Formats: sequence, C-alpha cells, structure tokens
Amino acid sequence: MWVWGHLGGIRTHSTQEGIVVEETTQRREVKRRDPNPPYGEKGSFRKVTLTLPPESYEKLIHESVRRKLAGEPNQLLSALLREAVTLYLSFLGNGGQGELAL
Repeated sequence: MWVWGHLGGIRTHSTQEGIVVEETTQRREVKRRDPNPPYGEKGSFRKVTLTLPPESYEKLIHESVRRKLAGEPNQLLSALLREAVTLYLSFLGNGGQGELAL
C-alpha cells in the first residue's frame, strides 16, 4: 500500500519497509535511512524518553489502532514517533517550506 504525502518540495510515501523520502524540488530521488528498520538492526539508535500532552498521546494511539486494523506496518508508538521526527526534521532541512502533513 502506497500512501503519498507532500512536504514542501519533499514527497513521502510509506511502504512495508518504512518511509521513502523523495526530494522533488531538485528533480532527483533521495532515499533516506529507514526510521523503522527490522528488529535487530537498531544497534546505532539512541533511546529517548519523552513526555507528551494527552492529546498527542491519544492521536498516536488512534493512528496505531488504525494501522493495526488496516494491516499496515509500523504500528508501535515508537515507530510512529520515529516517522514523525524524521518527517519533521526533513521539513526543517527544507527550510521549513510548505505544509507539514502526509
């Protein structure tokens, strides 16, 4: 299942392997590191603890449930947060241009 989003000159889509980011403003495709590699391939990742507002936590839970019911990958809250951080940092790397939405 392909889910396309647009992020100010950066186009994203989810696959079974994770998110693929394509820079569209420079007319070339750039695949960035998968924020959700398979189990056992996160050795270089850093653990982070965070506190979320109840509304944000509820939205994460709803997205997790939606993905589970749809049979989509990356259903865990940590996977959702890695995707969100990756997309946001890509947005900032693009000079904050465009909308931040999938």
